[in-house]
Amino acid sequence: MARIYIVEDDWLILAGISSVVLEAGHDVCGAAMEAVAAIRRGLELRPDLALVDGRLARGTSGLDVISALHAAGIPSVLISAHASADEAGAAGAVAFVQKPFHPQILTSVIERSLQQARQIGGPMTSHRPH
Repeated sequence: MARIYIVEDDWLILAGISSVVLEAGHDVCGAAMEAVAAIRRGLELRPDLALVDGRLARGTSGLDVISALHAAGIPSVLISAHASADEAGAAGAVAFVQKPFHPQILTSVIERSLQQARQIGGPMTSHRPH
C-alpha cells in the first residue's frame, strides 16, 4: 500500500480521485487545494506519490507544486485538461493524465508511476483519452 497525496481544487474531482486511490488499495495521506498549502503539506507528508491538478485555487499552478515536490524527491503525476505531457515532464512529473479520464486509466498510471518512482531516471508516462 502506497501513501498518495492529492492536490485538486474541485471537491467532486478530489472525491473521485480519492475513490480510485482507495479502490486500488492505497492510502490517501492528505489533500490540498492551492499551491502554497500543497507544497508545504506535501513536504511535511513525504508521500510515495502526489496526484496534482494543473490549475488550482486562486489562480495557482499545479506545475509549481510538481516542481517543488520533484526538487524534494517526491514523484508526482499531473492530471489536467489544460496542460500537456511536455509541460508535465518539464516540471518533473513522472506521468501525465489528461482530464477527463477513466478510473481504470488513473489506476494504471498510479501503479506504473509508483513502479517507475522506485527506479532511477525512468521515462515519464503519458495518457490521453482516445
